Amino acid sequence: MEINDKIMKTVEFKFNNGDEVTDLVSGFKGIIDCSALWLNGCRRYSVQPKIKKGEVNKPDSIWIDEETLVKKSDGIFKKVKPSKTGGPSFSSEGAKF
Repeated sequence: MEINDKIMKTVEFKFNNGDEVTDLVSGFKGIIDCSALWLNGCRRYSVQPKIKKGEVNKPDSIWIDEETLVKKSDGIFKKVKPSKTGGPSFSSEGAKF
């Protein structure tokens, strides 16, 4: 299968997964756990807040536009050794059926 260069392009995100950010509009704070490029070209981030003391349920993350976020710190980042997880892939090589 050929890849159409007009469709595929490199997208650069301002923030990295794991960065600690604050939304300038709402004041919402948390760690970026997912980055997405939407159909209209908008770059959005899923921001996961920390669990407050005494809470037992994980709070919901929310999607926020790149333009309204400010980086507070590198937050958390864990280098993970690549492994076959059975998730989405461009190849079925090594897939378990």
